[in-house]
Amino acid sequence: MLMKLIRGGKRTASINEQDWRFVQQGLNQCLASGFITEAERRRIMKYLETNERVEVAVRSLMTGSRSVNSFILSLLQAADDSQLRNDS
Repeated sequence: MLMKLIRGGKRTASINEQDWRFVQQGLNQCLASGFITEAERRRIMKYLETNERVEVAVRSLMTGSRSVNSFILSLLQAADDSQLRNDS
């Protein structure tokens, strides 16, 4: 089943429910351990909410990651790259 990421009542990109739980748990784990900051978590969430191909992005990053931290770091890099492209 696909679910929609929701922000402020606005529906955005679709993502598999199991993958979404993994992302949320990974973000919470990395935030709790101090691996990422709240600002970085927000950047990742914005990226996930605005990426039209979020399911493909999440799946490909999950496949290439060896740990939760590696996956979250990859998401952060993707978010930063996306922001740089949008700012150009």
